[in-house]
Amino acid sequence: MRTAAGEERTVLDPHTLSEDLSTSVGVFSPSPDGTKVAYSLKEDNADEAVLYVMDLATGASSDRIDGAKYAWPSWLPDGSGFYYTYLPTDPSIPTAERPGYADVRLHILGTPASEDPVIHPNTGSPQTFIGPSVSRDGRWLFVTIHHGWNRDDVYRMDLRAEKPAFEP
Repeated sequence: MRTAAGEERTVLDPHTLSEDLSTSVGVFSPSPDGTKVAYSLKEDNADEAVLYVMDLATGASSDRIDGAKYAWPSWLPDGSGFYYTYLPTDPSIPTAERPGYADVRLHILGTPASEDPVIHPNTGSPQTFIGPSVSRDGRWLFVTIHHGWNRDDVYRMDLRAEKPAFEP
């Protein structure tokens, strides 16, 4: 990234995250105003990921979200939070069945991830993947449910409605 003075600055250097280079960066999603970035780290060469939010002015990270294996944050236009896909980390759920447990949640910065409300429930089907996307103007939330490579279902919610609800 470039600083206000036009100097380049490294935001995350994967080579410095672990001595044995077993930690990698997964997702890297800047906020609309460019002041923050949501990023995920995968430790010990794992598929599992933890999502963090970094303040780019200070370099300080906050807002830890476990269960971010499939998370790709879709920011609110004002940068106050984002929608993301949450995947439970419960080891009793067989790996092949876990995608069916994924749901869409809303994270408001500064709040514990344990309080993130479920916006769209899981499908219960391990053959599906679910993901959110907010329109640039912040009016619409789209949730796409991918049924393998064969079909997608897209739902939308008017976030400006008095009682927002999903429509097919």
